[in-house]
This record gives sequence, structure tokens and C-alpha cells, in this order.
Amino acid sequence: MASLIDACTRISPGIPLRGRTMATLIGLLASSGLRSGEVVRLDRSDVDLTNGVLLIRKTKFRKDRLVPVHTTTQTALRRYARERDAAFPSPKDQAFFLSSRGNRLSATGFQSGFAQVRKFAGLDDGKPLRPHDLRHRFAVTRMSLWHQQRANVQALLPVLATYLGHANYSDRASSRRTAQGAIMANRRRMAAVEMRRQTSTAKGVPTRRMRQRPPQTQDFIERAKARRPSCASWAMG
Repeated sequence: MASLIDACTRISPGIPLRGRTMATLIGLLASSGLRSGEVVRLDRSDVDLTNGVLLIRKTKFRKDRLVPVHTTTQTALRRYARERDAAFPSPKDQAFFLSSRGNRLSATGFQSGFAQVRKFAGLDDGKPLRPHDLRHRFAVTRMSLWHQQRANVQALLPVLATYLGHANYSDRASSRRTAQGAIMANRRRMAAVEMRRQTSTAKGVPTRRMRQRPPQTQDFIERAKARRPSCASWAMG
């Protein structure tokens, strides 16, 4: 993600706002799982920069929904709004994301810009990265984190489906495949951890689980974990 966002500065060096628009759009897609069409349709009144909530209108299933964003995403949107307003004090319409001409960035304009960014980032070989892949990445990352936290992922899928704007998560094969992929990846990860633990035990080396941490150290670790950002943080690294 870092290489993709960094590449945005190279697409139009003479028009800095174009690169900033693309960087903010890509970061928002990666950190929220929104559809690209939903993002380019955002009006200024749909983006609550104070509370960090987006109003998504006219979704794929003709329903409106509210999408809260991470504080880092909220900060990035505020920064973009300042730069946008400085470049276009009198915009031609109420779109949140503007083109280099000061009007709403079209879906075609975004796709064209994304292709340029992808090429500069060196992600154009093989199967090219698509904007929709960022939505898939968001869902997989969220479910992987739930697995790591030993949460009941199946019970939480309706929450994720609502956030992503799915009409019926249980009937979507893609959602099941995504969940299964995250489950398998987590199982492989846990198996590797267990193998290392058994190997260390066999050699007489105490594992982390066997060591007793001082109460002060344990308390510090728990506080650090509580401050760790969720998968909705800006562009998720």
C-alpha cells in the first residue's frame, strides 16, 4: 500500500492536487472497504469530518448507510479537504473529490488515474491490481484480525457485511470464500507457532507462554495492545 500511495505523487507533478486526490481515494478504499463508485459519488455534505462518519448514498442495492472511519482516515480526509479548498476556493459542484479541473472526479477519471499509479508502483505485471481488490483486502484483513483475537468470526460476519453494504452476506459465495481463506491462513499461522513452541520445548528452551512476566511488564503490554489501531486505520500500512 505504501508504494501505491507514494506513486500518486508521480502521476501529475505539475498538478499536485491530482496526486493528492488519488492518494486520498486509494487510502480511503483500503481503510474502509468502500466501492470505488461509492467514493467518487461522495458530496461534501456526506463527509462528516468532525465525527468521522461517511454517508454512502445510492449503493449497489439502492440503500443508504453510515460508515464510520478510523481517526487516521479522518485526519487524512481533513488534510485533503484543506488542500482541495485552497486549490479550488469556488468549486463547480459539491463533490468531495475533485478532478484537476475543479469538478467531480468521474469513475472513468479515477480508473485512469489508478492505472497510472499502479504502473508507477510496479504493480502492473501479471494480474494487475484493481480498485476492488482493496475492498477484498480490507475484508480479509478484518477477518484475519478477528481470528487472531479468537473472536467468533461467523457471528461477526453480519456486522462486516453491513459495514461493506452487502444485501445478504449468507447468500454470497464470495464472502464465504473470503472467510475460508482467512481461516486457512490463520490455521497455518497457528500451526507454525505451535510447531516452534514444541521444538523449543523439546530442546529445553522455555517458550514465551512458559515464562512468567513481572506484573508491571504484563500491564504495559496490555495497554499497548489496547492502543493498537484496528484494520480500519489509514491504508492499513
